[in-house]
This record gives sequence, structure tokens and C-alpha cells, in this order.
Amino acid sequence: MKSLRANILCFSLSIKFLKKLVAKRILFSTMILLPLIFASCAKKDDSSSSASSSGESIASTVIAELSASLSSSSSSRQSQVSSRSTSKTLSNSLTSSQITLVVDAATAAVTAASLASSGDLIQIMPKIIEGSQGKLATVGLSNSSEKIKVINVIGNSLVKSIKGRSSNLLSTSADSGSTVTETVLSKITSASISNLDEAGLSSVDIGTASSELVGTIVGSLGSGGLTSNELGGALDKITAGAVGSLDQITGFSVSSLGDAIDNITSGATAALGDIDVTGFSSDDLNTMVGKVTSGATGALGEITMTGYSSDNLSSMVEKVTAGATGALGKIVMTGYDSSDLTGMMEKVTAGATGALGNIVMTGYDSSDLTGM
Repeated sequence: MKSLRANILCFSLSIKFLKKLVAKRILFSTMILLPLIFASCAKKDDSSSSASSSGESIASTVIAELSASLSSSSSSRQSQVSSRSTSKTLSNSLTSSQITLVVDAATAAVTAASLASSGDLIQIMPKIIEGSQGKLATVGLSNSSEKIKVINVIGNSLVKSIKGRSSNLLSTSADSGSTVTETVLSKITSASISNLDEAGLSSVDIGTASSELVGTIVGSLGSGGLTSNELGGALDKITAGAVGSLDQITGFSVSSLGDAIDNITSGATAALGDIDVTGFSSDDLNTMVGKVTSGATGALGEITMTGYSSDNLSSMVEKVTAGATGALGKIVMTGYDSSDLTGMMEKVTAGATGALGNIVMTGYDSSDLTGM
């Protein structure tokens, strides 16, 4: 009897132990499963705002890349616009605290334009330039040369930032007759040129700054991920964007216009040797110089400035071709012989002449080009 009672008691205790064990397992399983369930729900809720978070990420990422570019080229450190050993060297004298001020200004400009959550780099890039260049006037740089150096780094960084990001170049923002890549490069160039005065540069600095900036953007095209087939269209839009935005510079007058245009085509032409793109060689230079002058000439009709009219076109076209021709000897590229410029000069002239029909301006008749 005692043995029976002992067995019953043992069985009873075992049942209780099993119940507790089951309960603990259920509790343990619940503790593991609930967070997973909530995480799953959170993911579903987040999916509807993925575009917004992605847009915010692309703006902040590009600005972070700008910060890194400014840091890597500051003080004694230097970088280059492309992987070619002979390409232009980039440097700046900003301190870490000054870089923070410049980068914060870029972020503020993007936010103020309600683009922090946008995924469209075509709209974002000009605002980054507006904010960062605008801060250079008050950040404490000693002279205009130091400001131009920073502007070059900004331009190079933004061009590099378009590489591999075609999904952030929206076709809805593309200019008529331009690809998204051509459009973003045109926007980067025009925003940089039009904000030169905001950077604290005077009218006497515009020519040098324009030449430097356009040369940097052109030389950086390979770093921006462009293919050889995209280069011609890009060059056309870059020089067009530069020339067409000169009238947006406060204090810049028509008396300085010709020299600035000369500097723009000169800077773009000289930088052709810096481009490092598979399939692009010295054999393509004839075509590319034609694109440089074509874009600049076609943009002459976009300039609106006191004292500037169709009467100035002839002299401005001369400046377009003079700048490009004068820079042919500055191109450094394997297989290119600057002593044989006959074919190149013909393309320079042909590019400008072929674009005369693109000029739309009061008092100008593209069917009568005798004076040009």
C-alpha cells in the first residue's frame, strides 16, 4: 500500500513538473516569437515609405561623399580629377571645422528646398552647390584662389557621386532634348557658375573660376561613370550650362562676358586629356572639341544682360573658338600630337558654326550668317 501511495505521489509530482515545463516552454517560445512578429509588422509598415527613406539617404549620402572629398584634399593631402597620372590635382586649405560648416550649409539648403526626402539627384545637386558654395564667402578663406580650389573639389565630388546612381536621375526632371546624365551635368555646371558670386568671388575672378570649374567637371567625367558614347552629349551640355548661366552672376557685366566665354571653352578643351573612359582615345578628340564649341555657341542666345544683344554675337562666337583653339596645345594625352592641329581647328570652327542655327535671339536671323 505504501509503495502504491509513493508511486501515485511521484506520478502526481511528475504531472505538475511537466505542466510547469510546458508552460515555461510556451512562455519561452512566446518571448522569442513576439519580437519576430512585431519586426515583421514593422517591415510591412516601413515598405510604404521606402521611397522616402531612400530619397533622404541619397541626399545625405552625396553630402557625406562631399565631406569626404573635402577632407581627403585638405591640408597636405591631394587628389586628382581622374585616374590619369597627368590629370588635374585637387587640393584645398579648409580645416575640419570649416568643412563641417560647408557641409552643414549644403544640408540646410537641401532641407530648405524640401528635397531631403527626394530621390532625384537632378534636383538635389544644384541645392548642394548653392549651400556649400554660398558658405565659402563667410567660412574664413584667405583669398579667391583658395575659394576656387574648394569649388573645384565640390564639382569633382558631385560628378563622382552620379556614378552607379541612374535610378536617382529621374526622366521627369530631364531637360527637353537631353538625357538624364546630360541634364544633371548641365545642372551641376550651371549651378556652380551662377553661384560663383555667392562664394565671395568678384567679377574679376569669374573668368579664372569658370575655366577651372569647367575643366574640373570635364576631367571628372570618367569618374562619374560615363561611357565613351555619352561624352559628346555631356560636353555639349556642360559648356552650354556654363555659358548660359553667366548672366546670373551678380555684378558681372557684358564687358567681361567675352573673356569668360573664352575661359570656359579653353578650360573644357584642355581638360579633354584628363578624361579616363574606356573606348575614349586621342582619335576622338576632333569630335569632342567640336562638342565643346557647339554647346557654348548654342547657349549664347540664352544670355540676358544689360548691353548684350545680337550685335555681340559675332565677337562672342570668336571668343568661343579662340578659347578652344588656344587650349589645343594644352591637351596631354597618349597618341595626341599638338603640333598637328589642322584637323582639330577645323572641328573647333565646325562645332561653333553648326550651332549658330540653335541660337534664338531678338534681332538674330540664323538664315543670314554672313556677318558671323
